[in-house]
Amino acid sequence: VSEPVKLVDFLPTLLGMSGFSFPGDPAGHSLLPLITSEISHWRPACFSEIDHSMSMYDELRADSGRRLMVRTREWKLIYFKDCRLRNTDGALYNLRNDPGEHHNLYHKPGLKKVIGYLENLAEEWDRSTSVR
Repeated sequence: VSEPVKLVDFLPTLLGMSGFSFPGDPAGHSLLPLITSEISHWRPACFSEIDHSMSMYDELRADSGRRLMVRTREWKLIYFKDCRLRNTDGALYNLRNDPGEHHNLYHKPGLKKVIGYLENLAEEWDRSTSVR
């Protein structure tokens, strides 16, 4: 499938393919409706985060911090979201034209709207997953 999927989608998918149901409320969703073309649209984006400042390795903790990643069918954005750092550099890839992620477009003029849109998606996700 070409839709953005998460690793947590695989267990409900495999259980469904085996004829079993998932006990309780799974974090992911079965991909079977996508695989069988019962539906054509899925979630708009997938997200992940990493915080190297919590790493056990000194080399990773130095001048690093929390990063968020948002991926849609067309774009992938990785950016710093850490008030402890002055560095707010990021990476932006057009996955349709550059599936191997060789050309970072983050500083390319004309893509500020794309970056803003993706950052807004990531900020909404971050607010919805924050522990209150």
